[in-house]
Amino acid sequence: MSSKTLAITLPPETTQALESIGKTQRRRPFDLVLEAVRAYISVPVITASKADLQSIRRGRKEFERGEHVSLDHVLNALAARTRPISRKGAH
Repeated sequence: MSSKTLAITLPPETTQALESIGKTQRRRPFDLVLEAVRAYISVPVITASKADLQSIRRGRKEFERGEHVSLDHVLNALAARTRPISRKGAH
């Protein structure tokens, strides 16, 4: 596989961070950037369907209207459903 040169310009704080991390990890900034690019492109791109987008919009509107419950509420409700039922007088 042949390589292609790609020139990029980074802000000073980014290059300083790369150099600092590189020293700590004993790696070249180039290797850190290459690893980051490979990680980024390895994540699959998922496109939401029209129905998915409509559901998201509907959910956001419901949330804005206050039609939601907290995670604590959901967890407490689930815990209440899974607690064993005690029987008085059972041995």
